[in-house]
Amino acid sequence: MEDIPYMKPEITSRPCDLIGVSYRDEVFELLGSSEEGCKKILRKFTVINWCDYTPNSPYGGSVWYGTQVIKVIDKEKPEFTACKDVTIGFNEGCKARVTLTNNAIDPGNCTSEKMSWIVEVDLWGDTKIDYVYSNIGTGVFFLPLHKTGQEIKITLPELLGYGKHKVNWKVKDACGNLTGCSTNFTTMDNKPPTPYCVQNVSVAINGKDGTKLRVPASMFSLGALDNCTATPYIKYSFSPNPADSLRFYDCTNAGFQYLTVYAIDLMGNKDFCAVHMTVYDNGSCSNTLTAAGKVMQPSGKKVMAGSMTMQGNAGNFNVYGQISDGAYNFKDVAIYNDMKFIPSKTGLEDAQVDVLDYAYFKAYLAGDDTLSNYGLLAADINDDKKVNARDFLLLKDKLLKEKNSFGREDWRFIPSYVKEKDLSLLAYSPVYDAKKFNGFLDFTAFAKGDLSETRNEEARPRSSMTPIFVVGKLVVVDGKTYFPVSLGKSLNLEAALLKLSQNETQILQVNENFDWAGVGENQCNLLLKETHHFALDEVLFLLEATALGNTTITGELLDAASGQVYRLDQKLGFANNLAQLAPNPVSDRLSINAPVGSSYVIRSVEGKVMLRGEVIQNETVDVTQIVSGLYFVELVIGSKAEVHKLIIAR
Repeated sequence: MEDIPYMKPEITSRPCDLIGVSYRDEVFELLGSSEEGCKKILRKFTVINWCDYTPNSPYGGSVWYGTQVIKVIDKEKPEFTACKDVTIGFNEGCKARVTLTNNAIDPGNCTSEKMSWIVEVDLWGDTKIDYVYSNIGTGVFFLPLHKTGQEIKITLPELLGYGKHKVNWKVKDACGNLTGCSTNFTTMDNKPPTPYCVQNVSVAINGKDGTKLRVPASMFSLGALDNCTATPYIKYSFSPNPADSLRFYDCTNAGFQYLTVYAIDLMGNKDFCAVHMTVYDNGSCSNTLTAAGKVMQPSGKKVMAGSMTMQGNAGNFNVYGQISDGAYNFKDVAIYNDMKFIPSKTGLEDAQVDVLDYAYFKAYLAGDDTLSNYGLLAADINDDKKVNARDFLLLKDKLLKEKNSFGREDWRFIPSYVKEKDLSLLAYSPVYDAKKFNGFLDFTAFAKGDLSETRNEEARPRSSMTPIFVVGKLVVVDGKTYFPVSLGKSLNLEAALLKLSQNETQILQVNENFDWAGVGENQCNLLLKETHHFALDEVLFLLEATALGNTTITGELLDAASGQVYRLDQKLGFANNLAQLAPNPVSDRLSINAPVGSSYVIRSVEGKVMLRGEVIQNETVDVTQIVSGLYFVELVIGSKAEVHKLIIAR
């Protein structure tokens, strides 16, 4: 527990040796032989005896210095990752720009950071070395050291014609281990010609004897370019076989022929182009042509019905066919040089022209939307080569009066060889030259007014809307009883078409935002004029009371906020939750089961009050003084009003 005194330590025995050893390495990578090593380490030692050493003294003594030499020996040779023969095609005129590549790695645990290469090129394989590339070369022949695994690449200073050549590859690691391999490379023309062909060729059989037509493959050529073979020496054939250069056609081949024409150079390199040939019989043969194709709407829906006419011989030859289930088919008919296809369809059964198209058209006329070329054709309903308010009124009339046709050709037909971007509203004509089809006889078709079908977008889904129409309290107008029909919730509508299953004479005071018209004897349609926000309980129309029980509202709504299209299907009636009438029909006494304090009024269909009173308890009303017929019972139950239909029958 005593304090430890502060004092220097003392060495109590002699002699004393406190030896300290340290060293520092200097590492050198060599490019020598395997015996000299691939790395040399100079390890410089410092040894101090701290018992005798006096720091910072020129006479400190007891310090020794020494250098140890360490050699790292590695005898594993480099390995080539690929040493293969190659063929190099001509790419500049009729000669080749030669670039040669190789790769090697240094395996084992002592991997060299870099390796040296020697590449000897023997052109033409005559054992004479023409070019040497190495790390001691100069100019383009200097080859720097490469990392292990790094690709080596050399490009010969001259272009080479056809020939076979040899390359000697040598690679040495930092330890002097050397590996070599030899490869061959061949320079030759392996580039095919570039053919240019007439895509559509028409030929005709003349004479009723069915004389064969002689058709050479060269007839389709517009010339061909090749890097080695002059154009006059390029051969043409109908297959890769150069001898297949001639075909013969007779009446059995009349119609559309699909051919492949090959261009072949002197080295046998070949390329082809696909061509289309129409063999016309001009009436020389009979039962020769088969033509078929699909007729689909842009969305992929089939056109189920229509007509297709093939016309030739200046209009004197006509064959009539049908479009059915999205296709048409002509079999065994003659074909003329001026053959035309004329598709046609009247009626809108296959189309879906609805409030969405109405909204698109309105937006286009207002400058808030655009139409594609397809859309412009669909919007030109009156065929005057313009899209304006006249077309819009025809679309409106179709929706309002449920017309199934615009009174003329109702469809547009675009052949597969015409792209939409090339269409013109002014130049459109549904008569198409058969020679331009190039073998593709399909048509895209869409109905006039069906703008949504032409917009290149997914069809907007239609979903059913829960009942939204409510019936209000009875009103009397000009001696007749009516019920107001309104929306039970607030809605912002961009477009709407309401179809009521009643005669227009039973509808009164239609909301000013709607155009309306009768359709036949038992339907009335209401079409929204412009986008409108309907407030809660805003009255749409008055419905004659006698028609209430058998009235259904169908149609569609386009929500302005979400863009959602809703389908409607609701039967109009009363929602009676608090009061009940029994019996109904009744002959003498009517029982009204309603909360005490409720008031009631019995009215005729003309609105005349027959009885009124207040519900005391288990109220029973004598109706024997009222003649048989249809009546309405209005009940006021607190703040709620209900209307019940009552039949008195004796």
